[in-house]
Formats: sequence, C-alpha cells, structure tokens
Amino acid sequence: MLLNKNFHFFIIFAVTYFSCFFSFSNEKKALYKDKQLCIAVPSKEAVVSSRVSSVVTEIFLKEGEKVGQGKTIVELDSKPFKLEKKAALNEISRLIVKKKYLNIVYNRAKKLAERKVLAQAELDNATNQKRQNEQKLEVLRSEVRILNFDISNCSIAAPFKGVISKIITHKHEYIRAGDPLFKIVNDEIIHIIINFDEEFANSFETGQSINIKFRNLKNEIKAEIIRLAPVIDPETKTFKVTAKTINGDSKIKIGMIGHYTGFAEENKRK
Repeated sequence: MLLNKNFHFFIIFAVTYFSCFFSFSNEKKALYKDKQLCIAVPSKEAVVSSRVSSVVTEIFLKEGEKVGQGKTIVELDSKPFKLEKKAALNEISRLIVKKKYLNIVYNRAKKLAERKVLAQAELDNATNQKRQNEQKLEVLRSEVRILNFDISNCSIAAPFKGVISKIITHKHEYIRAGDPLFKIVNDEIIHIIINFDEEFANSFETGQSINIKFRNLKNEIKAEIIRLAPVIDPETKTFKVTAKTINGDSKIKIGMIGHYTGFAEENKRK
C-alpha cells in the first residue's frame, strides 16, 4: 500500500514537473519572439575626408548639430592654391603672347624653307620652339585645372541632410588628403536591426509593420520591414531583420536599445 502511494506521488510529481518545464519552454519561446531586443542605427552615415592637404581654418558646426545637404562644415586654407593659380595664370598669359610671336616666326621660316632660301635646320628650330611653347601651355592649363579642384575642395560640405555625430579634426590642424574630418548620420529615417532565432525565419515579410518599444520612450513606435537577411548566421543560428521608421521629432537616438513587441494591428488582421 505504501509502495502504491509512493508510486502515485512520483507520477503526479513527474507530470507536474514536465508540464511546468514545457510551459516554461513555450513561454521562453514566446518571450523570445515577442520581446526580442533590437537596436536603432542610422539609415545613412558617412565619414567625410579631405581631398586636399592643407590647414583647417574654420569648423562651422559642433557635434550634435543638424545640417542641411551642401552646408559647409569645415573650411581649409585655400590661399596657397590661389597663389599658385595666380602665378600659373600669369605664366599662361606670357606664353600666349610668346605663342603669337613664335607662330609668326614659324610661318615665315616655313615659307622661306619652301623657297629654298632658309636652311631646313632653321625651320626645325622654329618648329621645336613653337611645339615646346604649346607643351608648356598645356602643362600650365592642366595645373590650373588641378588647382581649381584643390580650391573648390577647401570647403567641405555635408553630403546629405543629417546630424554631425563626430568632429574628427580641429582648428589649425594640418591635414593630408584622405584624412577624416567629421562623421555625419541621417537620423530622420532610423533603421532598426533585430536578430531573430532561425525558427522564425518564415514569420516575416518585407512591407509588414511591426511594433517596437524603446526603453527611453513612453509609447511604442511602428516600423516597416524593409529587408530580410537571405541567410541564417551559422554561428548564432539567427537571421537579421531590418525595419525603418520616421524619426521626425528626433526622439529615437542612434544606438538606442529596444525590443520587438509584435506585429502592428494591420498585419494582425491579415
């Protein structure tokens, strides 16, 4: 009799334990699906570098300030390039005057050579002087084009509308071509990155609306799925979902942590 009581107690205990275990397991799965962590990243970002070597003369904005596309952020010293350009243009003017003279000399030598009055060596000399002058002119004109490029690139502007997230240089610093100057991000449209377990790989479609709750915001926000990873990460056994949302009031900050709370109402009705 005692043995039967113990056996029944063991059966009840086992059933209760495994029921709780599977219940916990299912709850964990649901929690993983409905409370999956996510992070806010910029929809567009760029580290803007200098195309010329010069000294930073002015930085017009600070980190965190908004800027429109084409607005100058950093100004470099363009005086050395302008002085070189002025000297090159003066030399071009001198060579143009010389070119007219050399053309006259060449044409006269050519006529005299055709009449056998002038030696061929004299004609060759006139031809070489004319050619050398034209080559110098072409080299100087190429230098002016390069200097115009350098001068125009002394004003470094924002490539798109956004927020200055980092100033990398400082005033009076000498920088070389290729050195980074500042970082800009677009925070008006925020991308939200979520990594889901592979078992939910067929649960989402592009165009679907989902709800996201950020820890620092009172209300949930709605985001549209724009991209699904084509493959499962072999190490984590997860796949990446990218959604976007409009951040017109700039409440969502880059790097904010939140979690996925489920599909938006319009998708639940489908």
